[in-house]
Amino acid sequence: MTLAEILALCKRHNLVFYSYRLPHSANIVTGIQLSDKVISSQTIELNKKGFLIAPFHAEVRQIFQIMPDIYFVNDEITDAELSAIENSQNKSEDIDSQPKAISKEDYLRQANQLIDLLKAKVVNKVVLSRTEVEEDIEHLDAPAIFYQLTQKHPHAFVSIFHLPKQGTWVGASPETLLNIDSNGVKTMSLAATKPANNTREWSAKEFEEQQIVSDFVEKVLRKYPFESIQVSATKDQNAGHISHLVTEYQCDGKLNEHQLTDLIFDLHPTPAVCGIPKEKALDVILQTEKHNREFYAGFIGPIGHDNAQLFVNLRCMKLTSKSVTYFAGGGLTALSNAEAEWEETCLKMKTLR
Repeated sequence: MTLAEILALCKRHNLVFYSYRLPHSANIVTGIQLSDKVISSQTIELNKKGFLIAPFHAEVRQIFQIMPDIYFVNDEITDAELSAIENSQNKSEDIDSQPKAISKEDYLRQANQLIDLLKAKVVNKVVLSRTEVEEDIEHLDAPAIFYQLTQKHPHAFVSIFHLPKQGTWVGASPETLLNIDSNGVKTMSLAATKPANNTREWSAKEFEEQQIVSDFVEKVLRKYPFESIQVSATKDQNAGHISHLVTEYQCDGKLNEHQLTDLIFDLHPTPAVCGIPKEKALDVILQTEKHNREFYAGFIGPIGHDNAQLFVNLRCMKLTSKSVTYFAGGGLTALSNAEAEWEETCLKMKTLR
């Protein structure tokens, strides 16, 4: 069986599963959990092999962890493992609900309302997201879409995961939240968007947006007892047909699991998906947006053996039995133009189509 066929079988049996392909890697890693009981905790535990999933927002820290009973690379699965999948069936009812669709009229009204708040200096930056919902989904096959994205986006973290009652999520994210290993952590500040083939210079608004994110990340990192923090020059990073500004950080020195959990939630949600000041921007988002972001702009990624590779869940879509929802957002500042921001979200949604 091909990997897409294996994942389709898991989906038909409503099994908990994940697959991912790391940036610049040729290998696809898959984990399948035969039980439908997904661990939920408030602390990252690096000694447990699996896959972490966290929502954009929860009242308390919330991390879901898939603990695979079956684990393989590419399509190298054994006959015994295939038989275990075929003989497993989770009875948890799948969902049919979908997030609220946001029209262009709704989005422009929300964007202009937020730009007025930004001009009044209520917040310095806020990220407004929107959704598009399609109900004619007979032509959509989540495992096939995942595999296509691995081919189209070699620089992205491409993933698919399925949780009963939460739907199937597929995405190709350009943004690292945190890479953790025995030497320390790596992270980045990423913001601003333009077509990758556009030779125009970055605007003042775009440089300002990226600098806001960089200032936030550096302030958070300097709270922790790293031995050293190395900061790269700001550069372009292509993500398929679009390009961003990115600054990378290498932080040497080992933190314990509680410190790492605190660091993750100090960074998450980042200004690239939330805003500055973080708590005020989050309040503004929750008051303004009419849809639930769910796992969009949350974080996801594999952990195990004292390592973790966590990514912000961007450029993603949610599939249920009856619909698919596309998510995209953009950073607003006092210099923003609502119509231009709408076009940016359209550009980002093309990543998945």
